[in-house]
Amino acid sequence: MILIDVMHRVAAQMGKLYLGYGRTITTTPFIFQDEIIRMNDGDHAGGTLFLLDQTWTIQNTNINGNYTLIQPKGGSYTKPSVGAYNNYTMTDMDRSTLVNAINTALLAMGEHTTYQDFDVTATDHREFILPIETYTPLKIEFFNYVSDGFVFSDSKTWDLSVKDGQNVITFQNRIVPAETAKIRVWYNAPHPMVVDDDDVIDPDYHTRRLVYEAAYWGYFQFLAREHNSSDKDLLLYQSILQEREMLSNKHPVPRLLHRITLPRN
Repeated sequence: MILIDVMHRVAAQMGKLYLGYGRTITTTPFIFQDEIIRMNDGDHAGGTLFLLDQTWTIQNTNINGNYTLIQPKGGSYTKPSVGAYNNYTMTDMDRSTLVNAINTALLAMGEHTTYQDFDVTATDHREFILPIETYTPLKIEFFNYVSDGFVFSDSKTWDLSVKDGQNVITFQNRIVPAETAKIRVWYNAPHPMVVDDDDVIDPDYHTRRLVYEAAYWGYFQFLAREHNSSDKDLLLYQSILQEREMLSNKHPVPRLLHRITLPRN
């Protein structure tokens, strides 16, 4: 899954998504028109419009159903040709609120199991030093090196220790200085921040749970700045809160434990 897909589902889950059909009037400025929608001047300004797998910030609107759209961030955006008709969806929520809610949800759901592959070289003390900071717990999925033309591969013949804040592997079989090895190191880490529409979200984070978790944090931001929220908003918030709690138990994020069967729990 990618960020824009989750943003779209979060807005829908919060009950704040409108589906429409319209055409491009001009590309400079970028004006998109929905001839059916009824709105006043300025309605939906600051919201987010989903069009052609891209998000656009709604700069302004008018009573003729025109949306004046701008890019919410840097990057390459594709504008539909003048006169082209396309389906679109729109929410009054600004893009930053949706993105913040999803990133907050990823942090709230906790660390996940990830890995890095390394080429390492033995020191004069016949040790391999991993070029990453100390992570615990830690697991080596495979370990092999070539000595005297013979390839060793045995995950049970090494010891892991921490020296001066570094993970150090001592191999129990014969090893000489400058010996090379290829290893895959598994450890727990927080999910990296997602910003761009096509940023990939790790599949360890269950989609349905992430949507409800993000919807919870999105409503948390929405209600915090609304002084007269409707009963519908409060009821939706309560139902999302309950579903969020259920999904947190049903779909935990896979994490590296002291005893684990790789690649996942």
